[in-house]
Amino acid sequence: MSFTISRNKMTFASTEARSSLKITTTDDKAIEKGTTHVIATLSFNANDAIHHGHALIACSFPSTPVAQLPSLSLTCTAGGYVETIPFTVATQSDNFMRGHCVLSQCSAYTEVKVNITAQAGAHFIAKANTAIHVSLEPNDAMLTESIMPVPPALPPPASYAGAPQNLDAANIDPLDPHRIYFYKGDNFWIFNIDTEAQVQGPTAITTLLSNYTPGDHLKYVNRGSRIGANAQGEDVFHQVNTYSQNQWSVRYQASNSYQLVGSPGQYGHTDYLAQAQTADRPWWVVFRLENGVFQVHHAQGQSTWEPYGPGTAAYPTLPAVEVDACVNDMVNGIVIVWQGATMYKLNTTNKTVISSHAFGS
Repeated sequence: MSFTISRNKMTFASTEARSSLKITTTDDKAIEKGTTHVIATLSFNANDAIHHGHALIACSFPSTPVAQLPSLSLTCTAGGYVETIPFTVATQSDNFMRGHCVLSQCSAYTEVKVNITAQAGAHFIAKANTAIHVSLEPNDAMLTESIMPVPPALPPPASYAGAPQNLDAANIDPLDPHRIYFYKGDNFWIFNIDTEAQVQGPTAITTLLSNYTPGDHLKYVNRGSRIGANAQGEDVFHQVNTYSQNQWSVRYQASNSYQLVGSPGQYGHTDYLAQAQTADRPWWVVFRLENGVFQVHHAQGQSTWEPYGPGTAAYPTLPAVEVDACVNDMVNGIVIVWQGATMYKLNTTNKTVISSHAFGS
């Protein structure tokens, strides 16, 4: 099979290379049904840096009904990648067809072949004076390179994912210092402190604390009455002390299925926001709001209250807002406090924030 090709190629200083081809026949050419034949090849130098292009095609097929028209495509080589891109037909009628396709690769194109494919059910006869016009126009300007800017930092992973935010209270399990209880509304959640994985919840507080009144949400909770140490040498305790929003103080015997100890009574510390106290230990931490000032008190050799937050000597990187809950993590020697959706680990010796983390969800 022989085709005559006339070509006009222009190369510009911007590395742009345009090609316009006219492919014709001087006699009838038969193409076997269902087969594809290459009828023209365009070669480019990789230094031309053609990465993107737009190809147009217009075909004149004398004495060819629209139902017998073939299809056309481009087989394109870019680097080590070869793909065949079919022309999208825009218009076709008896004797005529036109269409277009888009080329785009990260590697530069070095070869583009023009293909003609006969329909699957019949041979195609390209009659004498068939004319196929192909125009390939690169869409590249002068190639420049730049480095992708650094995207915004990913948000820090949330500690204790799935825990409620804006806690009412929290306490470490008196019998297992590696578990922590979070309280919000009338429910509680249990998490593993070491892995921060959820163990249980949400569960109704009444299933744990028999004297809890739904709606009288807990204000703070702490451990008390040290039993001794577990096999790992960690302190464990008998009791849990709870304090509700309506100022009821209730003590439970955690070592005896949370049985009620004594009678509930009212407590007088109405200004306390959160308390990390452990009985039978030499220190504890309390947060309160007094005369519009957020304050902290350490019973570790200190008997006075002091402001906390920016511009103070006590936890200057802890926001001077209400503390929702706090616990004394005696295993790791820190106090942990929660404000909204953030938890802070505190060094109570030098009154600094060790770290802060997004909390819950």
